[in-house]
Amino acid sequence: MIRFLTTFTLIIIALISTGCAETGTALTLEANHAAAGTQIADIRLTATVQSARARTTLDFISTRSSLAATQSVFLEETLVATGFVPEALATQREQVLGSTPTPPPSPTSRPEATVDPNAPTLDPSIPTSTMTLPPITPLSQNPTATVIPTFDPNGLRVGTILTATGTGDDGCGSGITSTFSTATPEIFVIVPAFNLSPTDTFSAHWEFDGQPVGPVYTYEPATALDELCVWFFVDPTDFPFTAGSYTVDIKVNDVSVAGAVPFIIQQ
Repeated sequence: MIRFLTTFTLIIIALISTGCAETGTALTLEANHAAAGTQIADIRLTATVQSARARTTLDFISTRSSLAATQSVFLEETLVATGFVPEALATQREQVLGSTPTPPPSPTSRPEATVDPNAPTLDPSIPTSTMTLPPITPLSQNPTATVIPTFDPNGLRVGTILTATGTGDDGCGSGITSTFSTATPEIFVIVPAFNLSPTDTFSAHWEFDGQPVGPVYTYEPATALDELCVWFFVDPTDFPFTAGSYTVDIKVNDVSVAGAVPFIIQQ
């Protein structure tokens, strides 16, 4: 009887020990699972922050790249407006950027001509005349033959001309666009100008499908100005805002400074 109780006691102790071991293992697994979940959350948060930083850096680089391209176009148009030869600017740009001109396409081979055996032949007894070409004078190879005008930093300069729905607080345009609707109340043209003098006369010439429309408005600075955004505007009382293609040409002293600037009015 005593041996039976001793054996039963040992079995009970073994079962209790096994239960305690299993309970400790379960608690350890639960703790590890909770720690792993916390680490995963931290990793996700860090990855989200790094991704946001990368997108911000990419947006900044794209903005600076667009700004540089706009400034390059603005500078070239200003130089052309002041008298620089566009071809000379293109050559200078190729030398600076190291770009090479696009090679001409290779000539397409022509099919060989087929000789007709029944075609009549020339009589060798009939004299033939030989055409004499006039002498050709070669072009001058002197690289100084092309005269590039000298840029005057103190002369009148005009920047990129834009169309807009308003002038903004500084007069340099708000709502910049080249597409308007027939319900647009006013259409503005903005002309950034530098080194203005009282002898300069600005004028805006509007055209619809190549035909002049509306009055020609003019502006003359009262005094010399270092820089100013000159603007003109038209509304439906000047001419009907009919859907179609339009242009506005800005002239200074009756000379076009940038060519016709296109814009569209649509329904």
